[in-house]
Amino acid sequence: MVMLPEGVEVRVDSRGLCEYVDVHQCKDSILTANILFVDTQYNVRSQVHVTKEQDIYSDKHFDLVIPAPKKVELAIRGIDLAEEFKANYIRELEIKDELRQLKYSIKLIRTRQFGKIAVTSQMGFVDIKVILTDLADEEISYEWFQGIANIIESLAQFDERALPYVLVYLDEKINDKMTDENRTELEILLRSSVALPKSNRKVLEILKEQKKKIFPKISPSDFTDYRNILINCLNNTSECLLDIYEKMRRHIHFYLFLSAIRDLSQNALLSLEKVEFYTIDEQNDFIHDQL
Repeated sequence: MVMLPEGVEVRVDSRGLCEYVDVHQCKDSILTANILFVDTQYNVRSQVHVTKEQDIYSDKHFDLVIPAPKKVELAIRGIDLAEEFKANYIRELEIKDELRQLKYSIKLIRTRQFGKIAVTSQMGFVDIKVILTDLADEEISYEWFQGIANIIESLAQFDERALPYVLVYLDEKINDKMTDENRTELEILLRSSVALPKSNRKVLEILKEQKKKIFPKISPSDFTDYRNILINCLNNTSECLLDIYEKMRRHIHFYLFLSAIRDLSQNALLSLEKVEFYTIDEQNDFIHDQL
């Protein structure tokens, strides 16, 4: 079963269907993936079980009588540049996403010596190739792009509007060894164009009254940023996380905004609603498949 947050728009293609990807672990601990086709009434019309070895779109996996999408060449989409991106480390980037049949790319003028990195996601559906300047540490950079490939592959819904800000984030972080906090921030970032952040008056009061207990080292400026984020997310039902940042971008750097979102969500002051998958076990209990 697929759960869609209130306010999430189902953007359909020429067949009247929208695709969602469910990557999960089976009982035998093997990772597997399904592509679900959802209509504008939020009904799952069909499902395709996929492995790397088979054609992604195969007629025999369709249970309903609807046109089966055929495997085609990857559609190419350019990556727009955010004004915050300084291009200190990345000169070229190509992301091939075979689950969604898309390739994203950007090429900038090479002004320095460069190094090349190529990574493949855990199940093999996402490949990333990067050309870096000589200012980037290739070994550390490899870990960052491996993490990005794995996260993109695992997402139920992915919107390329997040990619310009991935470049902004890496411009700040790419030479630092990746931490668990960074991984969490990347997961939030790669969902930022589809996740709906929500707060309420109660959490604003909690932040005000318990800020030193929840965030012992919080500075006055950080408190102001956290409070402003929660105010902008009050009872939100339609704006994604990137929309919230767009309203605040003149007052906070993107990587600080992302760090604040991580802190607020991990302390239950901000909820990030997103597409999630559930299965029903033999006792008819819901089991959460995907974060």
